[in-house]
Amino acid sequence: MFFLLGDSHTRSYKEPDYIATRIFLAQGRKNNFHTLGNFLMTTARYVRAAYKLKPADLSYAFVIGEPDIRKILYGRWDIGRLEEDVLASTVRLNVDNRKLDKLCAKVRCFLFITKLLKCKPSLVIGCGTPNPEMIDASIVFNQKLALTCKRAQCLFFDPQQHAVSKANKLLKSFLGYSAFNPSQKDHTHLSESIGACLSKFLQDAHMQRCLTGSNAWRSSIDFEAHFDEVKNFNTYKMKDFWAIAVLKKIKRHLFKKATQ
Repeated sequence: MFFLLGDSHTRSYKEPDYIATRIFLAQGRKNNFHTLGNFLMTTARYVRAAYKLKPADLSYAFVIGEPDIRKILYGRWDIGRLEEDVLASTVRLNVDNRKLDKLCAKVRCFLFITKLLKCKPSLVIGCGTPNPEMIDASIVFNQKLALTCKRAQCLFFDPQQHAVSKANKLLKSFLGYSAFNPSQKDHTHLSESIGACLSKFLQDAHMQRCLTGSNAWRSSIDFEAHFDEVKNFNTYKMKDFWAIAVLKKIKRHLFKKATQ
């Protein structure tokens, strides 16, 4: 049984049989390994959350890759085009293998650091994307990442192996819709169908299932004292340090006063 940590891609894995709960660390533009600063902050967020969850004695899973691949291919976080235009595109963007190797090296470093700190994820979930322009690059990256994880002795789940056909086209059942607008197609996240694929993958790996209605782990770590629910996403995030929480309240107060 796993705690799943990562960016908004965690919501594609909505309560599959093997996930106790999902922890949203930050948006993909912050939770990535693109720069050294982002790598350090992402690792710190992961370690902080993992240490709060540690007394529950469950395994960790970590989602990584899609924001990094997007940034490498487009040079920015926001693609800046309509969802429908992106999803209908026949363009296939090429990626520099050296950049993928550097990204995998950062993942390898992340796994080494978390191993030293005794909170290494037992499962890494790679880049999953419905964006046809990114599919080829994501497949190559996931192949490289699979080798990295194998050498680090942790499981690796490749979402694209399940969501993409042999012709490298997205299967219809994996096309998701915006969490904010149910009628708006999503060119960033896979649909929740990928959660069933993860469950089958973990079943084949003989992982322990979640017991129905079993939330005993919550009391063992005083879960509500450390995590807040993210409304409408059925996931949770770490509570801010008290100083950061105070600064946010002051900022909201000043903004409200300035707009009155």
